Amino acid sequence: MKINNSIPPLVSILIPVYNAGSYLKPAVLSITNQTYTNLEIFIIDDGSTDKCLDSLQDIQDKRLRIIKKDNGGKASALNIALGRIEGKFWAIQDADDISYPNRVEKQLCALQNNPDIAAVFIGTDLIFRGQKFAPVYPRKTSAECKKEIELFRLPAHDATGMYRTSMTKGIFFDNDLRIGQGVDYVWRVGEIFPISVLEECLYSHRVNYNSVTHKTPGDNYLKINFVIKKGCQRRGWDYEKYKLCFQPSLLKNQRGMDSILPYAIESVISLKRKNSYSVALKTALLCITLHPFDPMFYKPMIYLFIPIRVLKYYRKIKMKLL
Repeated sequence: MKINNSIPPLVSILIPVYNAGSYLKPAVLSITNQTYTNLEIFIIDDGSTDKCLDSLQDIQDKRLRIIKKDNGGKASALNIALGRIEGKFWAIQDADDISYPNRVEKQLCALQNNPDIAAVFIGTDLIFRGQKFAPVYPRKTSAECKKEIELFRLPAHDATGMYRTSMTKGIFFDNDLRIGQGVDYVWRVGEIFPISVLEECLYSHRVNYNSVTHKTPGDNYLKINFVIKKGCQRRGWDYEKYKLCFQPSLLKNQRGMDSILPYAIESVISLKRKNSYSVALKTALLCITLHPFDPMFYKPMIYLFIPIRVLKYYRKIKMKLL
């Protein structure tokens, strides 16, 4: 696919920052070095205290727009930038993650070729202990995404979305949410407009156990349940039927909403579909080595040896039950 405009459209990139440390500069460089160059890049410092923005001083790029504000949470940082963007499309780059060089180009092409789609998401891999692993290639149609959103699931990692400004204008992040604001936003957009997911792994999510998301998985379940409750209120549904129950691992490992385990499972399934069995095996083995005495971390290996047809049937039955 190619950009189909004689004048390339402006794309706005939003990078909310709070104490990102040494991860910030690689994250920003992954955007400034994109193959698609007609960008405006907003870096919103949400009251950082670690002087992480000092690491950007040697980046001479006129596309950078730095906004400084008192700490108010990621939602408030994103909303300030959304009020200032001029791009026809916009996307988020988390301050400790990495975008592949052709991320923006691929997502922009997909949006231009599908004018009825409000947002396009992409697959991810993980950065863990300095290495990338567990790539996921999700490819989901708008109908599949709609079904997942109806079940309060995320079709893809929320930070990987690129949105059409004309459709999402006036939809802002919930300032009351310190965790789950991205999940809530995807659900609210997906309840109104069609979204899709490309069969491309173009984003690396860093497993950072110092981040708010990873520190307290039990508390995160409570906060995600608050997001689900708000969704049920919007839809007029019974919250008790949809709330999540937190089940800690046997050895109190961090098996949270955004942990390695679900990524590894989806990666193994995605890699099997691409006949990349050696990479799938490495992913499953690494997952086991993380917590060899916790049976749940053997799940990716089990999925590796279950035929795709059986997995499809199992998931189809599971979806019907839900």
